[in-house]
Amino acid sequence: MKIVFFLVLLCIATYCQASDGQEERVNWRGKRATKIKVNLSLTNCKCNGYERGTQGGGPRPFRVVCKKGNKTNKGNGSKKITNDCTYTGNPHKCSDYNNKNQKKFYNELIAVIAPKQCGNLNLAGAPCPTGTFNTKKTCKDIDYN
Repeated sequence: MKIVFFLVLLCIATYCQASDGQEERVNWRGKRATKIKVNLSLTNCKCNGYERGTQGGGPRPFRVVCKKGNKTNKGNGSKKITNDCTYTGNPHKCSDYNNKNQKKFYNELIAVIAPKQCGNLNLAGAPCPTGTFNTKKTCKDIDYN
């Protein structure tokens, strides 16, 4: 009974250490899975991109959150507009991505997506842009939709 109680406490402690509010994942060995985050600032619009995949060679959803607005002058009627979009693709088909260039790939990908996503913040409902996105650089054969 003491062993079971100890194992339960150990599992809870391992989970709590991995759950620091940034949605980090823990693999089956209790180690944190890599999470890639990239940022891009455009004129009056800031975007954060997050790789949301799991370990292994499968697809890697890429979440992009863009915000536009002036948060310093809250009394003048301007408000912050945000859209949160997820794009899907499988970069593992690209040897450059697999050779430790993941962060470079996602920086290039957000540079392609962010201008369209920020532009859509001016539209009613701030919809996510549609279509195919391709970096045409590090992994030119990988499309995200």
